[in-house]
Amino acid sequence: MKELKKNPIIFVPGLMGSFGGEMLLGRGPWTFGVANLIYKPLIKGLEDMGYRRDENLFICYYDWRKSIEDIVEEYFKPLLLEVRKKFPQQPLDVICHSMGGIVARGYLQREGKEGEIERLIMLGTPNKGAVYAYYFWSTGRLIKTKSLNGYIYRGYIWLLSKILNIPMGADHIEDLHNAFPAMKSLLPSSDYGDFLFYHDEYKKPVPISRRYIKYHNHYLDQLNDSYKGLFNITKEVYSIAGTEFETKEGLILDRKKLALGQEYIIDFVYTLEGDGTVTQGSAELNYSSNINIISNHHNIVKDSLPELGKIYGVELDADTPDLATLHIIFSGDLHFLLETEEEFVMDYSKNRIITNKYYIQQFHDSDYTWLAIVEPPKGEYLLKFKSFKQQSCKMLILGDGLEEDIEEMIEVVEGYHDGDKSIFFTLRKDQ
Repeated sequence: MKELKKNPIIFVPGLMGSFGGEMLLGRGPWTFGVANLIYKPLIKGLEDMGYRRDENLFICYYDWRKSIEDIVEEYFKPLLLEVRKKFPQQPLDVICHSMGGIVARGYLQREGKEGEIERLIMLGTPNKGAVYAYYFWSTGRLIKTKSLNGYIYRGYIWLLSKILNIPMGADHIEDLHNAFPAMKSLLPSSDYGDFLFYHDEYKKPVPISRRYIKYHNHYLDQLNDSYKGLFNITKEVYSIAGTEFETKEGLILDRKKLALGQEYIIDFVYTLEGDGTVTQGSAELNYSSNINIISNHHNIVKDSLPELGKIYGVELDADTPDLATLHIIFSGDLHFLLETEEEFVMDYSKNRIITNKYYIQQFHDSDYTWLAIVEPPKGEYLLKFKSFKQQSCKMLILGDGLEEDIEEMIEVVEGYHDGDKSIFFTLRKDQ
């Protein structure tokens, strides 16, 4: 192993990996929020290498709703300049997850100075975009995936739609585009390859010419057209991609509606060369050190630790287990009990939580709360409302073991309610 050279590190989390600050959804100081479940193992690994937060390890939190250009200008660039001022004689390293890699490239390829960055390490970055982003941009809805990053995406989009009063779906697509411009920067780029298809008479996918594609990612096209400049700025570039997870790499459109100029998605094209969100081909960048590991899109953060160890010349283990989670997101001031047939899980009220489970609680604008419970027991659940102090309560339940997300609207006729209202659901072991 080579001797560890401890450059200061800036870590840039991915889409929906920041919470707090001046964000519409956040309250209080910047954190990873629920995404701490994804990023905690990486931060611990870097701390095991001798790094310390706010000393030589810096987190670039950002408002992920904004455009990449705004994120670069308002969050990444100021932090980089601050770190460079603190370490004027040392180059920096930048480690990024998912969209964080596009943020870093957005600065480095347009404003970066030769020698200021020694290593750029991207984990699951969609360097050529992702069809999941195109699905949202075209339909106004998210593809549902049974994974931690999928739950986080759906939870935040649900919150945004409620707080901004923008219903999901194609009927409100322009409002969704305006509320969430960052997603456009993740659409498949021109060098992604074919990603829109229709079925021929034999049900085989036929590529659709790009001139008929409705939405284009000019920002990523420009970055990828000039990507060689990245290697003039950065001494070492690594792209770590996850593979062997079923990943949607293409979208099937309705042929009849396509003839009328309409994009109506009816099916998907799949590959196992991906992490469940980003294809291996999209993550790879020519002339960089491309590394493939067996991992999905959220676990790639912790599963990349051995590869990071090789890059830095130290031993790092990815020994953190994959954790099941249950997410309960709701409006208002509630008191409820959560239990299975066999055990008590949680007694929740706004100022008091009784449980023996590890959980994350975060508060949002418009009096919304997000509870993420780690390793909840499997089985039949009863969520029993004891009281709530408003006329209605909106609630979303999602997580490992649920067959479908549960969305409920609880109505109350008058003010404070001591009720017998309950929600029943099941967390299955095989889901």
